[in-house]
Amino acid sequence: MNQTQPFIPGLELSELFYREAVWPILSSCGYASLAHSAGLLDSGSEVFGFDTPMSTDHHWGPRVLIFLQADDHAQLSNELRKLLSHELPFEFKGYPTNFGPPDDIGVQLLQRVQVRPINHRVEFFTIASFFRKWLNGYDPTTGEPSAEQWGSFPQQALFAIRKGSLFRDDLGIEKVRESLSFYPKWLWLEKLAQEWSAIGEEEAFVGRCGDLGDELGSRLIACRIVDHLMRIVFLLEKEYFPYSKWFGTAFSKLTPAPTLTPLLQGVIRADKWKEREHFLSKIYIEVMELQYTVDEILKIEPKVSNFYDRPFLVPHAEEIAQVIRQRQKGPT
Repeated sequence: MNQTQPFIPGLELSELFYREAVWPILSSCGYASLAHSAGLLDSGSEVFGFDTPMSTDHHWGPRVLIFLQADDHAQLSNELRKLLSHELPFEFKGYPTNFGPPDDIGVQLLQRVQVRPINHRVEFFTIASFFRKWLNGYDPTTGEPSAEQWGSFPQQALFAIRKGSLFRDDLGIEKVRESLSFYPKWLWLEKLAQEWSAIGEEEAFVGRCGDLGDELGSRLIACRIVDHLMRIVFLLEKEYFPYSKWFGTAFSKLTPAPTLTPLLQGVIRADKWKEREHFLSKIYIEVMELQYTVDEILKIEPKVSNFYDRPFLVPHAEEIAQVIRQRQKGPT
């Protein structure tokens, strides 16, 4: 691959690949009337819009997902895959269209070839087969997900499905995406309560460890609390969050991030527990004020106070969790 060529973000590359290479081949070879949807909403930094030139070193390149109706998929998917392997160009926008064989962990790398068939990554699915693969067996063609199914969905997959793009949608996949765009209210409230409860388990320990001279222990606990607070902000913004590599990047896109990020960094950088507590107290209040603006949640006064008779400032997070659970009506 030419390392000096201009970088094209993966979602943009995928759409160009579909519109300028894949669909022209299919439509000119007798499939112009084929009902289908096309897009990229499975996994990878490009699906989230976070890819950079470094991302091109693995599992990245010209690729697209094609969704077919069940009968068409059964009858045509192998035929279409083979057709493209003999008709696609060897390169698209300077990137090989051929991928090498999967390695031991399933990663495929771009690989230049000059002979056919091309081992491309135009992948064919039905709506049912795609969502069963990524959402633990859930088939949206059978109805809305149950409470148990909602609880089993990997948040990373929900994040990708929401952040990815559709380039054509004859089959109505956008309606499925809309139905999965965020958690139902009962689960949203439970996840909020769980995050506050987790904070409640350790909120006093930032000060207690510091008071004992254990600044390292205090910092570690504070960092865990920061993680929970950031998760709460995602939930209040009605956004899924990705796994750790992209967690901070995704957080930076949230509306409250410019205000909260300097305070979060202050907690992490603080050398002394009192300074750490100072920044955490500011964050607690900012997050509680944000939560205060969410209509579905009972109003909770944004404040911190001593942990009972000990001089450690905390939000009394378990009490917040209990208030939130009062609003939880169960699966609806």
